[in-house]
Parts: sequence; C-alpha cells; structure tokens
Amino acid sequence: MVERRKPLAFDTTMRNPRRMANFVSILSNYENQILTSDLIIKIEANFIQQKIYIPTRRVLGTYIAKYKDYKAEDQSENAALKVSNYYQEWYDSDPLKQPITLNKVIYLLNNTITKHKEKGYDYGWESRFDTHISFCNELGFTYVVKNQPILISPTGKLLISQYKNGHPIDNYDSDPEHTAYLNAFAKYQTNNPWRKNTITVNFLYLFLSTVKYLDENFGSKGISRKELPFFIVWPDNDYVQLANYINEFRKVEGRNPSPEVVYDYAMNVLDENAPHKFGRATEAFKKRKSRDYKIEKITKETPDEVMRKLRQSQTVSLRGAGYYLDINHFEDDKVNHVIEKYGINHEFNNNLQQYFQYMGTVDAKLEFNSINISKEQQNKINNVRVQVVKDWAKEYSWDQLSIE
Repeated sequence: MVERRKPLAFDTTMRNPRRMANFVSILSNYENQILTSDLIIKIEANFIQQKIYIPTRRVLGTYIAKYKDYKAEDQSENAALKVSNYYQEWYDSDPLKQPITLNKVIYLLNNTITKHKEKGYDYGWESRFDTHISFCNELGFTYVVKNQPILISPTGKLLISQYKNGHPIDNYDSDPEHTAYLNAFAKYQTNNPWRKNTITVNFLYLFLSTVKYLDENFGSKGISRKELPFFIVWPDNDYVQLANYINEFRKVEGRNPSPEVVYDYAMNVLDENAPHKFGRATEAFKKRKSRDYKIEKITKETPDEVMRKLRQSQTVSLRGAGYYLDINHFEDDKVNHVIEKYGINHEFNNNLQQYFQYMGTVDAKLEFNSINISKEQQNKINNVRVQVVKDWAKEYSWDQLSIE
C-alpha cells in the first residue's frame, strides 16, 4: 500500500459505531473457519437475515441476470419474481421471532448485485461484506482476511459479551461494550497496517492531551465542532503545538468562523510546502488539492464521524447544547491513563497479526464497571444528565432533538 499524506478518516459504513457489536456478534459464530467466498456470502446473508444490515429493494429485491463479469446463479424465467417475493418475505420478517430462512437470503445474494469493489474481494456482495468488517479489523476486534481463519480478539469478545446472534441479550449491560471501545480507541493510530498513512497520530491521545493543555494553559473549556478539522489534518502527536495553533486561531478568527475559513486554515496545514503552518492556504494549493480534500469532507462529514467515535470512548462529553466537546471528568482516571500510556506511535511494518494482537489486548485500567460507582458519584452523573437534557430542550426543537 502506497504511503501518502491523508487527513484522518474513519470508515463511514457504520455511522453508529455501536453497530460493530452487532456485526462481530454474528461473525463470532464462524470463528476459526476459513473465510472462503462461499462463507462470505453465508455470513453476509446472516447479517441481512438478522436485519443488522438492511439493503433496499433496488439492491436486494431486484433481479440482475448479468452485469459486467457477474452472472446470476438462477437464469430461469421466474427468477425475477422469485427474487421479488423473497425480498418481500424478508422485509416482512421479524428476525427475533420468525426470521426468513438463511437459504432464501443466500438465494437473494446470488441473484442480485451491489456495486461495490474492495481490494482482495470479488465485486458485489463480497466487497460489501468487507465494508462491514474493515473498521472492526482496524480497531482490533477482528482479524478477517480472505482465505484465512476468522479470529476474534479478547476486546472483540468483550465487545459482544452482551450480544447473541447480532442482538443485545436480556438484561443487557453496556459496561463491557464501553470497555472494549475505550481500549480500541485508546490504542488506535492513523498509520496502521489496514490504513497506511504518513500522518502518525494516536487519535484519542491527541484529542484528550490537547483539550487538557488548552484548559490548563488558556482556561479553555473544550473544543468546538468547528475546530475538529484541525485534529483531522494534524500530522503528529504534538498536542502542545496543536493547542497553541487552536488558541491562535481563536484570537484571529474568533469562535464562530465560517466553514470556508476553517477549510482554508486546515488546507494550509496539509500543504507541506507552506512556509508557515498557521495561516490560510494558497489558492494554487486549494485548486490543486480540492478534489482530494473536499470542503464538505473536512469541515462536516469527518468531524461528524470523529464526534461519534470520541463519544463512544466515554472519555468525551458534549456541552454547550452539543456544540462543544470536553473531557468527561467523571472518567479522569481513564483519561489520564490514556494520556500517560498511549501517546507512542508504533510501527507494525504491515504485520496484520502483530497489530491484531496489540489492539486486541484488554487494559484493565480502562475498564468500566458501574457496580463499583459510589452513590455520590452516581448522583453527580445523574444531575449532570438532567442539566444537559434541560439545556438541550431550551436550544432545540423536538425534531432536532430526535435527529441528534
């Protein structure tokens, strides 16, 4: 894989990162089996059968006889009607009470096409499977490589310990899942064997360290959504320089800059030939790189993904009606542990197994256990939650709240 300068990017297939537990739970039923093409289709069918992934009728319910190198398994005259009927049966089914048979879903996959192509996987549903699993590999929950055994790491097993066949169990406890996510995001680095990048950032470490430095040195409480692009384009773990950059940016451009202003500054950070890191990018650089670094991607789409991942770690909270991200001080012990231990950027030399073993271990100091929370701490947490709900109720309409 060719190394090149790229901004931080998370897989957007699962906009809700909690869906990874659903996928890995089903995948675990096939642990240690060799990932052949036939098994991929079976697992993908299982995802769909349990409605962990819900394709549209245009994709899953539309018979395609031939497309490029693809040829439907069923070439009979009634194949299109059969696909339509099976799709409707699946659509009407309840996976928890009376799911459609797996063989019928496999039939649908063998006679429809989704226009995806991922490296190492065949065109269509095979590649769609890879998009569902790829970020689970990056976070060390799984080791899924075609024609190799499927492996689930200790953090992966912790992630799904409260799930069965893709769904939460009765009396679901969120603590193991939160522990798994914090372990994964604490170690996650942008340059890993699954996503080669010349930017060497330990994502959660950089964010927490920068926020803490800004607070201690400039009296700043949190990072605004509009400032997240600077974390996305930052090239290394130098949180002191990043904190000073953000503080200077606030002095020059204020607290409510336009997306265009933020984009100009972010693009200048990406320009390795710029004489100074701070400032606006040249028009020539923007014109040359605007297709690679789109304004919507840097100022909106990736920041939204970053927020979801940060919140999933439980070490970051929202305040200011959701406009600011700050350290969750109820978890200061875990925050300090991440800062002290996980600021080292490791070189894995493209060794997927070594990366899997590193990411998949469980750090006991990053464990959530609500049983051990004192009554006083629980009361404080509840008071904060009530206040946040009140603040958001004042700021947003019901429609906006439901979206958030």
